[in-house]
Formats: sequence, structure tokens, C-alpha cells
Amino acid sequence: MISAGKPLFILTLLAVIYIALQDIIGISIASLFGLGPLLGLMVGSISLIGGVGTTMASLASVSS
Repeated sequence: MISAGKPLFILTLLAVIYIALQDIIGISIASLFGLGPLLGLMVGSISLIGGVGTTMASLASVSS
């Protein structure tokens, strides 16, 4: 990681900012529709970063 230097740091920082932005937008839209914040996370970074399998695996904890 040290050999990658500044470009890797910038890429990691942008990815973290993008993930946080996805969560903020997802939670905000879910609250506009009167849904819980966990469902906002499901349409935010959980599904967009983790994929369909991660979303389906975490669906059981959200639905109960």
C-alpha cells in the first residue's frame, strides 16, 4: 500500500465519500416515504457496494 502512494489514498478517500453519500441519500429518500432507515441502507450502499447476494442475506434482519 505504501508503494501505491497518493493515487491509492485518493481512490480510497473518494470511495469512502461515495459510500457515505449513498447511505445519506438512501436514508433520506426512505424517510420521505415513511420507511425505516435500514430500508434506506438496503437501497444505498448495501446493495450498490455489496451486490444482490449481500442485500438478500441482510434482508432477513431488516424484515424481522
